[in-house]
Amino acid sequence: MKKVLSLLCSIPVILLTLYFIPFLGIVLILFRIYFKAQEKIYKLPIFLIGTALILFVPKIVYLAVNAFSIKVKIPYLDAIIASNLYEKLIKYGKYLIIIGVLYLILRYIFTNIFMKVKNKLNSSVNDFVERNEQRSYEIQKENDLKMRETQEKAKNTHFVSCPTCGKDNIIHGNIGTCTHCRGTLVYKEKEKKTFDVDEK
Repeated sequence: MKKVLSLLCSIPVILLTLYFIPFLGIVLILFRIYFKAQEKIYKLPIFLIGTALILFVPKIVYLAVNAFSIKVKIPYLDAIIASNLYEKLIKYGKYLIIIGVLYLILRYIFTNIFMKVKNKLNSSVNDFVERNEQRSYEIQKENDLKMRETQEKAKNTHFVSCPTCGKDNIIHGNIGTCTHCRGTLVYKEKEKKTFDVDEK
C-alpha cells in the first residue's frame, strides 16, 4: 500500500495528472505534502518550474531568433511553434509555474505556522509536565511531613494508669486527662515500666 501511495504522489504522476486532470493533480500535490512531510520544501516547485522552463525553450529560441534577426535555420522550429499541441504545452507550462510558485508560498507559510504551533504545543506540554511534577513533589513533601509528625506523635504516646480511678489511658506527651474521671495524668518512666510488666 505504501508503494502505491508513494507512486501516486510521485512527481511524474503529478505532472501527468496536472496536464490531463488539473484538479486531481492539485489533490495529489496536497497529498504529497502530507505523505512526504519531511521532504525539502523546494523539491517539487523546482521540478514544476523546471519542467515549465523546458517547455518554453522552443518559444524562447524562436523569439530570440526573430528579435535578433539571426540567420540560422533551426529544423522543425516553426512547425513546433505553430502546432496546436505546443500551444497547449505553453498553457500547461504557465499553469505549472503558477502552481509551483503557489506551492512554494503555501508550503513556506504552512511550515512556519506548523512549526510555531508545534513549538507552542511542546512548550505547553512541557509546562504541564513540570507543573504536575512540582505538584507531585509538594504532595510527597507534605505527606512526608505528616508521616514524620505521626511518627513523632507515636513516639510521645504513652499508656498511663489513672491514679484516681485506675483505668488505663493513652496520652500524647507527658501530661494528659483521664477519659473516665477527667483526672490529671502524668507520664513517668517508672509507670511505663510497671505497665509494660503488667501487660506481659
